[in-house]
Amino acid sequence: MHMRCRAFGVAFVLCVLADTTAGIAAAQSPGDTPPTGVAAGPAVPARLVDMPVTPAGKAWAVSFQPAAAPSFRQNPKAFLRAKGFDVSFSWAQFYQGVMSGDPEDMGGYSGRVALGLTVDGEKIGLWRGFSISVIGEAVYGDTVLIRNPILLPVNTAILFPAFGGQDAGVSVTVTQRFGQRATLTAGKINLSTILSRAPLLGGGGVDTFMNVMVAAPVSGITPPYLTGAILNVASSPLRYTVMVYDPRNAQSIDVWTHPFAEGVVISVSAMRPVPIKGLLGTHTLRGAYNTGSATDLREIPELIRPGGPTAPLSTKQGSYYASYTFTQNLVQRVPAQPMTQSWGLFGQIGFSDSNPNPVAAHGYLGFGGSSLFADRPFDRFGVAFFWLSFSDELRGPLNEILGAGLRTERGVELFYNYAVRPWLRLTPNLQVVRQGLPGRTATVGGFRAEVRF
Repeated sequence: MHMRCRAFGVAFVLCVLADTTAGIAAAQSPGDTPPTGVAAGPAVPARLVDMPVTPAGKAWAVSFQPAAAPSFRQNPKAFLRAKGFDVSFSWAQFYQGVMSGDPEDMGGYSGRVALGLTVDGEKIGLWRGFSISVIGEAVYGDTVLIRNPILLPVNTAILFPAFGGQDAGVSVTVTQRFGQRATLTAGKINLSTILSRAPLLGGGGVDTFMNVMVAAPVSGITPPYLTGAILNVASSPLRYTVMVYDPRNAQSIDVWTHPFAEGVVISVSAMRPVPIKGLLGTHTLRGAYNTGSATDLREIPELIRPGGPTAPLSTKQGSYYASYTFTQNLVQRVPAQPMTQSWGLFGQIGFSDSNPNPVAAHGYLGFGGSSLFADRPFDRFGVAFFWLSFSDELRGPLNEILGAGLRTERGVELFYNYAVRPWLRLTPNLQVVRQGLPGRTATVGGFRAEVRF
């Protein structure tokens, strides 16, 4: 019975993980997002005041003599970008193992390869503001740490796209910019690419945090791959993000053959920058509503009774989710570019209706960013506490009838991403997790090596 309960609990939570997201995703523009784990190019000054001071000590200045484009032999990537083809590549390798606690003596080697291409419509003869992005990704190796009794996966990079039962996948989006203030993106959207641009902690599981509850928190209302559209509108002082998407994971062929057959999710968020003594801070509120229906969690006792249900299970229409996310820089190495070479505090808390959404609440609180040491501008670091609690309507019957012992899962993660070269990163990682199922607290050690161009 114990093994049956544990297997049931693991299977259920893995189903919940089909709805994975972070509230911060709503504040990121997929049109601005490079493939996960691939470094963005050098920061381009957005305004004249972003330009560095000239050596002569003059006021902010800009050269009106554009630099000659490099040849293909000098810099293939820059050459292709100038022609309208932005190519990126990332290869991350992982080794993780349980150092103490349950499950004992579990570990393995795995890897993820991602290749991205963004085509600038204007540069290839189409119209201004239009672009097409294609991201191909593949995972390989031992993914046992996704399927073990630690309910929340300790390696987000391998979770995408492995959770959908696939070793590889392709996401395609089209983006149209409207001036400098609005961007509309539609297609199959990989949320990890959006999360990789989040201030301070972003990385999509490849650059920074690896545990899913920090890299891509489970909300129960947003799948890891979206079929839909995202509109970003920047105004003063708020930035709005409106998302409309199918509630099902876009890795399923049914989502494409019968889109929105099981409802639609509408998500609206507003982000406001609030500097404190010149240090950038952001505050984001998000609300989402799913019009679809799902099994009423009060039917769980009937579902798990011996012999199974004797009548069709009832469903419940509609589900809501809300979250609050913040970041606050404590150090900004480059004041004119607060999103780079900065570190500080970040946090998130989210909650739902708890029925039919099985995720009652979740959150994280952490400290980290980039350039902890002034002479190490490309290094990244972080430490965060995270937790997730399940709905009482789910936890109660599982524990009372099956003795599953389902409880709130919580843990701590810390890492340091050492940039040997701008294209080579080495990252030791440590996680201590009190599992959501019965067992000893697990200490999971890991090492990540990434090459990217």
